[in-house]
Amino acid sequence: MSFFSKSLVLLAISFFCVSQSAAQRKTDSVQKQEKLKQELLQLQRTINEVESKRDFAALDRLLTEDYIFTESNGRISDRKQLYEDAKKSEPSTGETINYDDVKLFPYGDSAVMSYLLVVNVRNKDGKENIYRFRGTVTWVKQKKHWRMAAIHVAHVRT
Repeated sequence: MSFFSKSLVLLAISFFCVSQSAAQRKTDSVQKQEKLKQELLQLQRTINEVESKRDFAALDRLLTEDYIFTESNGRISDRKQLYEDAKKSEPSTGETINYDDVKLFPYGDSAVMSYLLVVNVRNKDGKENIYRFRGTVTWVKQKKHWRMAAIHVAHVRT
């Protein structure tokens, strides 16, 4: 085998190894991002649950000090206002919440998540009402724990 042929073979092997390594890194990255997406979705569900139970100590651990909520009507609430609103509201019964079309954009110790929130609620007469919202959440990692810093929801009209 000539020097040129050997060089081509070595070049091809090197290219193959680099390609495989890059493909593995991409696969690892996708898996890591999917794991983070599932972790943050679970935290989102936990926030919904503890808010409905009025467990403000748990919310303190899950929301940042400067948390803001921008509602679909443009109203902006902070953590204190969220707690006051939760105290005044009736506990929901027969409500189901689903997250669809979830997208995650990680940025180191922060992440932005977008989703379609579908809420099914039964009224007092047993009639089911379905509400859809587009949500965008900003998560930040503080002291090794993910916390919600901001959320914006917009009503999706159908």
